[in-house]
Formats: sequence, structure tokens, C-alpha cells
Amino acid sequence: MWSSFHLPRSAMIDWLSNILPNLLLAIFVYTISCTTATAQSISVRPVSAEEFVDAVGDGRNVGLAVLGGQVSGYSPYRHQSVSHLNDGIIGEASNHFNESAGWHIPTTSLPQDVQFSFERGETFEISGFSIVTSDWYHASEIEVYMATNNGGQKWEKAEGLIKPKKSKSEQFFLFSTPIKTSALNLRLLKSGRPDYVMLSEVKIFGLPLGAATTQQVNLALPAFGGSIIEPVSGQSFASALVDGRIDTQFRSLPGQESATFTFGFRDYSVARISKLILLAGSGSSASVPRLFKVEISKNFSPLDEFEPKLLNRIPWSNGAAELSFPEPIEARYLRLTLFPQHGAPNFSIAEVQLVESQAEGYTSVASLNRNSDFGENLRSSANPERESQSDDDVDAARVLQPTDVLEGEIWPETDIDHVRFAPPGAGRGLVFNYEDLSGNKVDVQLLKADGKIRSLTGLSNVEVGVDDVARITSAANVYSVLLIDESGSMRGTQSQVHNAVNQYIDNRRSNEITAIYRFGLDVKKVADFQKNGEPLKAANGHDFAYSGGTALYQAVSKAQEVLANKNGAKVIVLLSDGANWVASNNDNQRNAPTSVHLRQLQKVWRNIGNGSPRIYVIGLGEGLDTYANKSGLASTAWQALQMFSAATGGLALRTPDATSLDTVYTKISSELRAASRYRLALSTKPNGPGRLVLSSPGYGDFDLEDHTVELIYDASGSMKESAGRQTKIVAARNVLRDVIGELPSEVNVGLRTFGHRIRETRPGDCEDIELIQPHGPLNRAQLIEQINSIKPLGTTPIYNAIRAAADDLKDQRGRKSIVLVTDGIEECLEPPTRLGAELKNLMLEEGLDLHLNIVGFALKDERTRSTLRDAATSTGGRFYDAEDSAALQQAILESFKVASFEVFDETGTLVASGKVGDDGVELQKGQYSVRIRTPLGFKEYRGISIQPATLRRLPVDLRPAVVSQP
Repeated sequence: MWSSFHLPRSAMIDWLSNILPNLLLAIFVYTISCTTATAQSISVRPVSAEEFVDAVGDGRNVGLAVLGGQVSGYSPYRHQSVSHLNDGIIGEASNHFNESAGWHIPTTSLPQDVQFSFERGETFEISGFSIVTSDWYHASEIEVYMATNNGGQKWEKAEGLIKPKKSKSEQFFLFSTPIKTSALNLRLLKSGRPDYVMLSEVKIFGLPLGAATTQQVNLALPAFGGSIIEPVSGQSFASALVDGRIDTQFRSLPGQESATFTFGFRDYSVARISKLILLAGSGSSASVPRLFKVEISKNFSPLDEFEPKLLNRIPWSNGAAELSFPEPIEARYLRLTLFPQHGAPNFSIAEVQLVESQAEGYTSVASLNRNSDFGENLRSSANPERESQSDDDVDAARVLQPTDVLEGEIWPETDIDHVRFAPPGAGRGLVFNYEDLSGNKVDVQLLKADGKIRSLTGLSNVEVGVDDVARITSAANVYSVLLIDESGSMRGTQSQVHNAVNQYIDNRRSNEITAIYRFGLDVKKVADFQKNGEPLKAANGHDFAYSGGTALYQAVSKAQEVLANKNGAKVIVLLSDGANWVASNNDNQRNAPTSVHLRQLQKVWRNIGNGSPRIYVIGLGEGLDTYANKSGLASTAWQALQMFSAATGGLALRTPDATSLDTVYTKISSELRAASRYRLALSTKPNGPGRLVLSSPGYGDFDLEDHTVELIYDASGSMKESAGRQTKIVAARNVLRDVIGELPSEVNVGLRTFGHRIRETRPGDCEDIELIQPHGPLNRAQLIEQINSIKPLGTTPIYNAIRAAADDLKDQRGRKSIVLVTDGIEECLEPPTRLGAELKNLMLEEGLDLHLNIVGFALKDERTRSTLRDAATSTGGRFYDAEDSAALQQAILESFKVASFEVFDETGTLVASGKVGDDGVELQKGQYSVRIRTPLGFKEYRGISIQPATLRRLPVDLRPAVVSQP
């Protein structure tokens, strides 16, 4: 009977997977029980975050996996590995278990041990630890054990129990004295729920003893507070770059010329970075990127100007590339741009590492003891000393001297400042400028000597007289939108939110016009814009649901839209306790496609880039610290919201609970009621001649005497086709002979051709490219003879020909250009539409500064025209569409841009001459006409006004015309 019984293999595996871990656990618990002794001198107690930071100081989370920490324990569920407990990411801890939510087990498995050890099994001095449990399933009683020798064979138990609270907050525990240990064991005894017990993250803070840690700190990792700030489109999401895994990759979109990632650091501190490491990963059909560009910024806003640092080829070796900076760089934000390989439709990359560099006086971003009061501190430290004098009376107006810069502040509603202008020397004029340092909160008017009033708001470089007066006041109106989170997680805060918003409404300025919107599953208008506070307060809180998801991105973009057409100062005040969890209206799926969230977030950032109102953020509770991987960003919800305020000049404030909401709202209303800052500048309008510069868009700023030009001549088989009464090749030969005859003798020209030796589809047809005439002084007879000898035969390798020509030109002095004459589309690059992107990357890679002008002759379709036009403009060149021989001659001559000009005054007297694209000519104040001489005839521009000491740029069109009036 027994011989006929057998257990199926799958059942055996299930039995082992369930029984074996519990058996090992029982052995481990028994071992600890037999070897532990209570350490009466060591106890552990709960403390506040402030007390914990003071005690731990510069200690870092040494239990982190990326710093060599390890964790072991029972993991009964798929995607619920105990390794989530030391990955540095606080997941969404709630009744919805998911991959980022940490680790949970059934209460039937209690007691349960989770053991943490450190890098290489070394002994560390541990001051304390923190735990993030859950506001749903939380571990309510835990014992703490410490290993007293390497390997953990002997354990000591800390005195008493720790009893974490039901909370999403990080809870801190200090030892009575720092302990030296190689491992820490947490024994979970009880749960706050009858069914499950849960932990989201455990952080163990200390310092290494003996040998220093060998682990490099990768500041891009969320474990150290790194984040990718702006959403990036791709076939996969940017968060894959900083998840610590090489099996997940970011893949760019097909045809995407580049992908740019902006990194911010913990608490948006200025980080010190020594090198950039890229990991390729494996398993992707896309190739690795070929070039990288690094830019950095220390500015408050992630959208402000970035400073270029590096542009180089990526030195891949065995799937990795390490790029050390010549000197460590300091940056609040780092922008990384990656470019694909030649001919590759896209690229993939697994990880980006930004390695921290230590220095004396620099506090590591990995340290717990960082200043996190980000917005207010940056703003106060950025404020310079400013003029405090206020002049409400015109007669007592301050006097602004030429070349002076004066900063002042204007208080709302009642304050008025007046400024007069000091007379300039030598009869010069005055130019006035102002800058609103508070974001559309200041109005400036010019009181003219004749009694007229002129608004200067939004203007610059305004000419003023010494009898004029500038009057500075607050903006006439302030439009504000209050966005209030009514999602389910806000339940229980109704009363505090209602009272705080009402208090904000009461504290508004008399010129503030307010609307209220609420958002949960969708976004709804509560009250339209109005000054009267009573209707606003009556609508506040009415029919608020306090249930469902959080349509946060939709709410912000809605507020941006309704404020877009308002005139005056514009403000959004956003209250939320979490991340965006709704993908579309009436969609309460927390696992909605990330791509939908990405598009919503991109819309918010587009609006920010186009001049969004200032965004003030009020963050409620600790749920904002959870890792919010929706939208493909690698950041916490709070980091994402901070960036909205930083990029718009607003402020981000937090409160741990709703009881303090009224205080936070008061801070924001006080800021809006505070003085607005402005900066005034006065300069003299200099005397002396002006300068006239002629430029032709698409032709560049140079002339042929300082230039080397390579002519690429298409000799592919299609040139045998008819073009009117003759074949294309015959028409092209005749035209080129005429063009060469008209070129000036000083021009430096080379000639290259393709497709003339190997028949299409034969081996080597895409390499059939030859330099017929090397660069040198123009020899018309020789060049015409060579052109006559070329016979059309093969294919059209445009990219390869241009690349060869670029190689010819790279060692030439001065500036360079290429003129390509072709009748077809690229046939050796797939897809042909990649031509422009590949040429742009080629210019970047080789560091070339050249222009490509393309003359398309008798092209067959719009797709070909579009591809060639894109290829020309990718290098700053120009595309010419020539349908017949006459147009071909015109286009080729234009592409060589041989053009000189003469300047005539109002009497018709010749006063100056020059060449299109050169440094221009000096002219006294007056009216002039310009006559341009080209190989195709003359062009004339009339009524050109020149002002003293000013530069006048005149864009000209070199195509034939008789007279043009600017």
C-alpha cells in the first residue's frame, strides 16, 4: 500500500516552502533563547525625531542594503520579501499590500524574528533605530536583541518591550547608551490586528568601528533621498534607473533623439559628487547610449539656468561606464542627458549612480542630521540686504543714480514708493529697468513730466527723463485658488481643515480674489472667484466626500488653467496628505497604468515651464514620506510636491497632524500679505555710433573667405532619371559648371561624390563614397572636368557621405560647411527619418561647428523633403527645394551665400560696405538703405533706423527680389 503512494512534486515544493522556514525559525528562536541574557544596563525607549537626530548626529543608516547591510526573516508571500525592510524606501503601508509596502506575515506566525547585520559582518556602534509600521497592520510589541560577538552566536536582550503605535509615521527608538554589535534582532510578539502584522522599513543608525566602510554612497538612490524630479517619457519609466536593480531598465522611445533626467538630493541639499557611473544591464533589445551630457545648478528652482559641465562619449566596458569629474562638483540639481548610438532607434540603461565625495566641512547627504526645513531656509538665505526706506510722497522720492541698483519692498494696499532719476552726464539719455522679486506682486508706473501716466509692468529698457517719477505699488489684484484634498485618507480631519481654511479666508488681503476646488476621485469647483469671504466660507466643506483616491495632478493642472488668463498676482494653495492615486476621473484604481499618471504630471510641469502661478504646498501627516513611484518618478510624495513650489517660487510647509493646519495656513496668508520685493536699475544710454549687422537665417554668421566648404554631389542611379528635357545628372552638371564659374577665386572648396562606382544592392554600395577634389584654392577647370567624368550608378548613402565630409573638415581651421546636392532620400540608414538625429549626435560627438546646407533636386515626395529639411536644420543649416535647373542653380548659389552689401544714407551717399554674416559696420544715428549684391542680382532694404551705441541686426532673405520694405 505504501509503495503505491507518492506526493506530487509541486505539492512537495509547497510543503517544503511552508514547513522549512518555520522549522529553521524554531531552531533560531531556540538558539537565541539558550544563549541570551538580559542586559539590565541597556534599555531602549521611544523618542521624538528631534531628540533622535540630536543623539545620532552624523550617523547613517548602516543597515541599508546599499551600504552592505543584510536582513533575514520569514517571507511567506510573493513580492513581500523581507529585503524590503532595509532598501531605504518607505512603501505605502496600508490595507492594500503591494510590492513597495514592505513585509507582512500572518499573526499565526508570531513570534517572528527579523535579523539585521552589517557590512562584511563588522561590528558597528549603534545609537538607535527607527521603524515604520502601518496605520492598519502594525507590530504592537517587539523585543530587541543584540549580538555580542561577531557571527551572532551570543545574544543579549534589551530591557523591556518597544510598543510601536498605529501610524504611517517613522517612529524612533534610542538605546540608553550606544551599543557595539554586529547584528540586531527584532522579535515581533504581537500585532495591532488579529490577522496580519506588518513592517514597512527598519533603519539602524550608527558608525563603523575599526575599518572604514568601503561602500560608495550613490546619492541618486531614494534610500539616500535622491529623486528624479521631472517626468521623462520612455518605453519604460525613469524610476528604473535608481531602483538598485540591473534587471529593470529605462528604454527610450523609438526615434527619441535624447532623454534628459534631472536629479535632486536629500532635502534638496547641495550635494558633492565625484563621479557618475552608468550600468547597462542586460536583456534589452535596445542598445546602450553613446554620449552623455552633465549640467548642474545650485539655484532654488529646478528650472533655472544650468551650468554645462561635461559632454563626452561614454566609455563602456563590460556593461559599465565610470566617469570621474576632474574636480568634485557641487550641485542642488544635476541634469543628465543621454544620446543613442548611430543608427540605433533607441537606447536602454539600467542604473545611474552619482557617487558622493567627502570633504572637510561637508555634511554627507547620507547623514541623518541634515537641515530639512528646505523652502523657508533657502528663501531666507537667498534674500540679500535690501533698501528699507519707503517714500509715499512724490516730493520725498528717492533719487536713483545712473549705474545704481536699488532693492526695496512694498507693503500691500497702503504702501507707495516713489523714485526720481538723477541726470546723466554729457547729455546722455536714461534707461530704466525693474524686476519683481516676489512673483507678479508689484506694479510700476511712470509719472511723466507732462502729467501722463504710463504702466511699466512687464516692460524693460524703458527710456525715461530726469523729470519723470517711477511709482511702485502692490499688484492691483491677487488671484488665489485653494485646492483641498478630500480623499479617504483625509477622513477625520474635516473639522480642522474647515476651520483652517475659514481662517485663511478671513486673513486675506482686501484685493485677494479666491476660488476653492476640492479633489478626491476627481476635481470639483466649490466656489468661483470672489472677494467676499462669506460665500467662500459657506461653500467651504460643503458636500466634501473624504473618500476614495487623490486626483492631485488633475487638481494642480486645473488650478493652473483657471488662473492662466487672470491679470495680477496668481497663487495656488494646495493641501494634501499623499501622492497622486487617481489616473482619470471616476477611476479609483490605485494600480492604474503608470503611463496615465506620467501624462498628468507632464501636463503640470509643462504649465510650470510656461509660467505657472506660484504654488504653496501644505503637506499633512507622514504619508507624504512614502515612496511614490506613480508617474515613473523615483521620489516620495513630499519631494514631488516640494518641487512644484520650488519651481514656481512658492513655499512648501508640513504639519504632522491636522491640529496645526491653522498655523500653516496663517504662515501662507502672512507671506501673501507680507512686503513684496523689487529691484530697480538705472543706466545711461551711451553715445557713439551704432552697428548694423546683416545675417541670413540658415546661412550662419560667416563668409567664404574665412571658410572651408565641401560640396557633396549625388551620383546615385536615380540621377539618370528625366528632369524635363534632360536627365538629372546632365542638368546638375550644367548647373554646377555655371555655379563654379561664378564663385570667387578665394573660396576654399573640396568635392566629394557617392554612388558612382558600385551598382545598387551590390556589396559595398553603401560605402561607395569618394573624395574627388581635396580642399584647396578653387581650380575651376579641374573641378568642372571632374564633375563631367562622374557617371550615376549606385545607391544613396547620405549619412555616410556627410560623416566622411565632416571628417575631412574637422582639422580645417576656422568655420566649416557642407553643401549636399541630392535627388533622393537616405538609403543606407534605417529608418531614413533618423538622419537628422544622427547628424546632430555626430556634431556633438566630434565637437564640430559646421553647417550643412542641403539642396534637394526634383524630389519625389514630401517625406523626402521633410527628412532632408530636418537633417539640414539639425546642424543649423538650411534646406533648399529645387524643382528644375533654374531653381537648382539659385539654390546652390544661395547655399554658398556669396553676398556683399553697401549702405547708403538719406542723401543716397555710399557710407559703408560689408558682407552678410560678418561683424557689421558702424553707423551714426540716422536712416539708411542697404543694397545687397549676390550672384543672382541685387536686393534692397530701405528705412533702416540706427540708434547711438546700439546693435541693429537685420535678417535678410537672399532669394531674388527687387525691393523689400522691412
